[in-house]
Amino acid sequence: MSRYLAILVVCLAASAAAQSFNYTGFAGATTIVRNGTAVHQNAILRVTPALPYQSGSFFHNAMVNVSQGFDTSFSFKFATPGGGGADGLALVIHNDPRGVNALGADGSEMGYGANSTSPANTAITNALVIELDTWASNINNNMDLSGNEIAVHTNGALGCTADPALAIGRVSPAINFSTNVVHYLRVVYVPGTISIYLDNGASPELVVPFDFTNGGSYVLSGGAAAPPTLAAGGMAWIGMSAGCGAAYETHDVASWSFTTLAPPTWPGNATDFDCKVSVNGVPSLDTSKVLTVNALDLIGLHFHSPGGGTDNQFFSAFYQVVTTGSLLSSAVIPGETPPGGFWLDLGGTNPGTLTGVVPFIDGIGLGGGAFLQPLLPPTGYDYGFVIPSILAGANTSLLLQALVVETGLNGLNLGIDDCIELQVM
Repeated sequence: MSRYLAILVVCLAASAAAQSFNYTGFAGATTIVRNGTAVHQNAILRVTPALPYQSGSFFHNAMVNVSQGFDTSFSFKFATPGGGGADGLALVIHNDPRGVNALGADGSEMGYGANSTSPANTAITNALVIELDTWASNINNNMDLSGNEIAVHTNGALGCTADPALAIGRVSPAINFSTNVVHYLRVVYVPGTISIYLDNGASPELVVPFDFTNGGSYVLSGGAAAPPTLAAGGMAWIGMSAGCGAAYETHDVASWSFTTLAPPTWPGNATDFDCKVSVNGVPSLDTSKVLTVNALDLIGLHFHSPGGGTDNQFFSAFYQVVTTGSLLSSAVIPGETPPGGFWLDLGGTNPGTLTGVVPFIDGIGLGGGAFLQPLLPPTGYDYGFVIPSILAGANTSLLLQALVVETGLNGLNLGIDDCIELQVM
């Protein structure tokens, strides 16, 4: 981690309270900022009333970290007075300059987007939006799936709208939203995947490939969807918006919780063996050992024994190419107690890139009876390589893991250093 990012960690620590919140109701809530038609109705937050051409939004009053992953859930109820309802509610994650005051157009734009007659800068920019869409719209000759749809939209750094061309995932659930019944939505983001659950279902209603580094793919065109640009440290505003047009309904939110997921941790328990990483000559101090890099970046590795206890012992290291955000397994070696062991994709190779596990320093070889080498000198061992250009934009990570002979640790006398993930942009 650069000196800049080290300073950033201190700033994030000061705002740690913003990384988790839980509104069991909204009565007396002082950390919610309301816009447009959004009002408190006792413990309920009514984003729009059942009236024509309404738009409202509300946001938690502090930014949260979304880049490492998050889990957010809310309960909602749509009531339609005597007819078909419209137009829907949206969960909005954004880095628009308006911050907590961001508000888009009414009608099918659901309080976050803009239509052809909207003033300039109406649509919320730098946004990832999860829609609960209750009206089948045809925007720019692009049709919604139905009048009861869950859709995920983004337009990168530009203003996001309800145009179905901007959907990176969508589904028509069997449950009808507009029946004056309380429903529950849960959105879980693990870098690489958005999973959306409805009414406490055990399986996701919709799974969308996406991350805040590489973006996703548009459903209709198949083209690449650039991700929103987040604030420093992966921070963003989070809240909800809603809109009504000529057809209308109430859009109520009764509860809402959010928590930032902890960064991933890797198996490893070598007591006196470490690897320092630099990117283009800049040392990393990131304790999570999850770094974002670019193709053709120069990666420097310095293997050393801080206390000298594994000096002159055999060591080795290897890398593995996997899809960013993959959930991998720990392969326990003889004499180890889980979770200690190799952090591997036991499925083998990742087609189209490189082989699944490849030594990048002479030694180990996971087959063929190769032995550990070379010896770890007291001054440490330096190694460098360039991120292959083939990995650019491919939603891949390089996982680096090193191990050293450490007497008495296990049956093979191997100590495994923590894994380092290089997420390639």
